Amino acid sequence: NTDGEGFCLALEEATGETTMGKDVAILGAGGAARAIGAALIRTGLSSLVFINRSLENARRVQSAIGATAAIELGPEALHDLEVSVDLVVNTLPVAANPLLAALDLAPLPDHAVVTDINYQQAGPILLRRADSNGLMTLDGRGMFLWQAALSFERWTGVAPDLELGRTVLRMPG
Repeated sequence: NTDGEGFCLALEEATGETTMGKDVAILGAGGAARAIGAALIRTGLSSLVFINRSLENARRVQSAIGATAAIELGPEALHDLEVSVDLVVNTLPVAANPLLAALDLAPLPDHAVVTDINYQQAGPILLRRADSNGLMTLDGRGMFLWQAALSFERWTGVAPDLELGRTVLRMPG
């Protein structure tokens, strides 16, 4: 699928940087987490950890894509990491909001970027909290735009109008 590549393109467009040499934490261990993790690993990350409600599922995805570590999601999860995380990617469903509301963001450095791939929920809890801590945040609309554009072009051979997509998604150009 194009989820991982779409995420990477959206992130690079929003930040102006690649993820090469970065330390990344992905919240979740489902299909989108796996696709995003696999795409991020190909960019030359320094480290990648999966943080999930089920440690078993996090370890399964870690093993499948060659991530650095897997830990269980809890309020102190970011304290338990051996590195200072540059990027947090939330792929968890809305049902996980109580856990995200309890996650301590204090260990994140000032330059950290916090993303949430959910493009349907206005103001996801993790992004609101990260924003109030002065961190850069990115919602799921960019990933949605880029993964759809990549899919459309691969199926039709025609490059889509990204500006039209941004307008429909109410994204800044």
